Amino acid sequence: VETEVVDCDVIVIGGGVSGCAITSELVKNGMDVVLVESGSANAYQDPVHQERARWWRAANFSAFARRYETVPQAGLNNRTLPVWIGNGGGGTGNINACLWVRGLREDYERDWSFWDIADIEESFQAVEDAYGIEEAPPSATVGIASIDMLRKGG
Repeated sequence: VETEVVDCDVIVIGGGVSGCAITSELVKNGMDVVLVESGSANAYQDPVHQERARWWRAANFSAFARRYETVPQAGLNNRTLPVWIGNGGGGTGNINACLWVRGLREDYERDWSFWDIADIEESFQAVEDAYGIEEAPPSATVGIASIDMLRKGG
């Protein structure tokens, strides 16, 4: 087994949406970062990941997805549920139809009154600004946007 020593400030484990976002921010703040991902850095380029409508195929038949089962769920008559984990650059965002949807203001005010809607909308806007989202393109995934954001950040 060959060992390589890498000098860095931070190691980020996982090149999914969160891993790419935090890596980008750390690099922008002058830190030396190593991003470790178990799969291909180019997973998001696989054709099966290019259309949100094909996410089920990506999750079930892609080399970039790992499928697990939950423990038996009492509320589901002890059935198990499938859970998919993305493997590769863009992570699970490549396989789970990672759509960006804002909640309705009325839902937050009525059902989730412990959240301040103004703060939430501010956070929504910050994410949309970071990704350059004005209107979601029809064939993009969050995984692809995460990789693009990481590349722009250095």
